Order: sequence, then structure tokens, then C-alpha cells
Amino acid sequence: DGKPIKVVANLPYYITTPIIMGLFESHVPLESVTVMVQKEVADRMQAGPGTKDYGALSLAVQYYSEAEIVANVPPNCFMPRPNVGSAVIRLTCHKDCPVKVTDEKWMFRIIRASFNQRRKTLQNGLGNDASLPVTKEQAKAAIESMGLSATIRGDQFESSKPVRGNTFYAFVVSAICRACKPLEGGLMRDESVGTYRKPA
Repeated sequence: DGKPIKVVANLPYYITTPIIMGLFESHVPLESVTVMVQKEVADRMQAGPGTKDYGALSLAVQYYSEAEIVANVPPNCFMPRPNVGSAVIRLTCHKDCPVKVTDEKWMFRIIRASFNQRRKTLQNGLGNDASLPVTKEQAKAAIESMGLSATIRGDQFESSKPVRGNTFYAFVVSAICRACKPLEGGLMRDESVGTYRKPA
């Protein structure tokens, strides 16, 4: 009947991320997803900028939802006792995603490239990714056009300076859209509607 649904599950740990992202990317009407997952994965889902757990999974989950660990489940709660801790995490879905894009897959490619080489600068991470039509020089120009240092790393962004709604992925999308504007496969910002689209 189209009403938002709540998903509650104890997921197999080895396929946690594909299941959760599959739910989000299918755009079924979700109100929330509450699941028990490996503690390390739960920490990554709710991690904030500047922390060691902050990465592409954090951004992907937080693009669709607000993540909150509601319970930690230590190994001694299970028989037989596993080698890892668990956690129950609640993902409350946004009514409207914080960044409006017409091509989510392209946005996530940019995000993944930002974290593929965590010790590299954002400029190098984007410029070295063969799947993105962006040179290091274009990435540098895009980053500096936002008033940021080209030496910033992806995991440092939001703790360094708030830009475009104080969200890392909003910065990445807007900056690389500018860099890619003349390139095939890039995105252009349509100021009339405030979204991103592929160039005609």
C-alpha cells in the first residue's frame, strides 16, 4: 500500500553491507532499518569526519539515513562465543536526502575514490582513480575553489571547514562536478533546480 516500512533483522555478518545498501538503493519506502551487525561495521556506519572509522560506508549510509548505535552486544552473549563484538544499529531514513543528485552511482564513485588511498590527499585520491575522468590538476583547482587547501584528506574535510551544508559528500559532489564539467561522464550543477545532472 506504499506505506513506509520498518526493517528489523539479525543479518549474516559477511553480507551486511550489500543487504543494507540494496535496501537503500532500491528506494523502497523505508522508515527505518534496525539490524544487528558486527560492532566494527556499526562503528563505521555512524562514524563522523576526522575519525579512523569515517569512510565511504559512513557516507553511503548517512546519505540515506541517520545512524545510531542503540545497543552493544558483547561476545559473551552468544554460545558459542564469537571472536567479534556485535551492535544493534538503527538507521532512520531521511525524508529527503541531504544532497539531491540525478546519478547516485556517480556520486558514490567519487566518494569511494576519496577514500581508496586514505593516507593520500583528496587531490591525489581523486586524480589517481582511473574510473574518474578527473586529473590531479582539475581536482586541485576544484578543491581550492571551495576555499580549502589542496593538501586536505577526505577523512579530514568536515572537521576542517564546513562547506555546502557541512557535509563531506556535498563538497565532493559539488567540487568534482565543477572539475568534470567539460568532460564526458561528469556532472553539471543545474542552479535552477539545485541538483546535479550529466551534461547534454
